[in-house]
Amino acid sequence: MYEKKNKKLLSRLHTLQSKYTLDYIHQQEKEIVGTDELTLKEIVLNTFDKIIYFLSSSKRRKVANKFAEEFPSVLLATSSNIKAGLTVYSALERSIVLLPDDSVAKKEVKSFLLKINKGVAKDIAVKKFAEDIEIPELRLFRRAFLLVITNGGKFSRTLERLSQVCRERENLIKSARVSTASMRMTANILLAIAPLLIMVMSVRSKDYWKVLFNNSTAFYIGLSGTLIIFISYFILRRMSDFKP
Repeated sequence: MYEKKNKKLLSRLHTLQSKYTLDYIHQQEKEIVGTDELTLKEIVLNTFDKIIYFLSSSKRRKVANKFAEEFPSVLLATSSNIKAGLTVYSALERSIVLLPDDSVAKKEVKSFLLKINKGVAKDIAVKKFAEDIEIPELRLFRRAFLLVITNGGKFSRTLERLSQVCRERENLIKSARVSTASMRMTANILLAIAPLLIMVMSVRSKDYWKVLFNNSTAFYIGLSGTLIIFISYFILRRMSDFKP
């Protein structure tokens, strides 16, 4: 009789132990899946952040390149006007007359002169001149301008030398872009060939999309491949972006 009771107790203990063991395993699996989902979300969010940052930086770079193309002409015209006897501010105002209305340099010079006319301190107005545009010549221009309005001196010769530096830098950038054109072409091909391969595979296999979204292994492999392609694209674009 006691043996039967002991057997019943042992069987119940085994049942409870197996039940709690299975519950623990399921709980651990849920935690692992939750961690994987969290990591996946972080990877996707970081990727989108990188894409947004790349697009915004690309827009700023285009504006800076356009300004860099126009700035040497503004410097030379300002230098010529100063030699003709005009003040620095009048020379700057005259230098942008022939530039088109959508010119970046014209907008920045107009904004600078407007601040001066409104009574903003000269040093603050000079420091904020084209502050959103990042080219090395602008820092030199601001320092030279501050020195001239503070201590005086021959500003026309400085502007001519700065204009020459701007033109040499632009020529160097153009030659570098020609040299790195193959890298950019490789990056564009890499980005364009991925959706093409996906379309071909989906046409050849009827269950392609079903397997991709229902099978976790296939989904993670596809996601990893997509991320690798995007990362490779951004790396190649970054390497081909020459900034002297």
